[in-house]
Amino acid sequence: MALPDDALRHMRMYYGIASRSELMGWGMASASVARSVGSGELVRIHPGVYRHGAVRPSWHGGLLAACLYTGGVATHRAAGRVLGLDGLEKAPVEVVVPDGRRKRFDGIRTRQSTQLDKITCIERLGIPCTPLARTVLDVGADLGLKRLKPVVDSAIRDGKLRWWHLYSVLAVHSEHGRNGCGVLRALLEEEGHHKRVPLSAWSRMAGELLVAHGLPEPEFEYAVTFLNGRVAYIDLAYPDPMIAIELDSRSFHDNDDSFESDRSRTRHLATLGWTVLPLTWAQYLNDGVEFAGQVRTVLARSRLRDLGTSGSRG
Repeated sequence: MALPDDALRHMRMYYGIASRSELMGWGMASASVARSVGSGELVRIHPGVYRHGAVRPSWHGGLLAACLYTGGVATHRAAGRVLGLDGLEKAPVEVVVPDGRRKRFDGIRTRQSTQLDKITCIERLGIPCTPLARTVLDVGADLGLKRLKPVVDSAIRDGKLRWWHLYSVLAVHSEHGRNGCGVLRALLEEEGHHKRVPLSAWSRMAGELLVAHGLPEPEFEYAVTFLNGRVAYIDLAYPDPMIAIELDSRSFHDNDDSFESDRSRTRHLATLGWTVLPLTWAQYLNDGVEFAGQVRTVLARSRLRDLGTSGSRG
């Protein structure tokens, strides 16, 4: 029995690779798959994963087959090669699966992670991968600082990455001591000075940090009218409980007037009843989990206060 047209079209696009569930979705029964394997039309690579017999084996096809078999995504140097990072042409076939899932698969280098929920995996060249900044973090654990530098330099030069992407992934993952954080931190201290991170980008990074720690997404550039009629914009805000997160941006301002203006704005916000939580660059980079805990505590106190108020009204 010849493979269905849908299966052939798919396999032409994806290195000749398809899973049993995909083949059955295109109308093949288990017996039909077995006959195709017996005739050589399909070659079984892993349990439930096949290559078309007319397609020669390839590294990319082997990686896709590994992802289908394990239910994981390409990681470390394998993801780096797929994503076009320099110097990773000899990457092994390597995937990451959530912690607790089966760890050993014959012929496949497999890693487990407790932090896959902190990232949004992407697809490139038909292969699911960890996103680029997370991949750089992971690659650093394998390569070390000296060999990671040219990889990052080429990605920055080619426009694949911005420095703030790397700061963001470091802040989100570092509190758990993930392998590679020390190498990436050392690289950023040497080459990625924080003045290369726009203030607007830092706002987004701070929001991502809070969400990564289970907090609601704040509003950005929230408009507030002061008693003197002037309109100001809070960097990150939770409007209902009136919590303002102000980025302590001395490092991003070139003069003391700007810094003093920030302090004046903080006083105005406090007068209106806002709880102001300043976030410094050092806190963001080194103590993100502690800062997120502070925000969580203030949010919880606000909810308790609101419950008490509503109870007294009842």
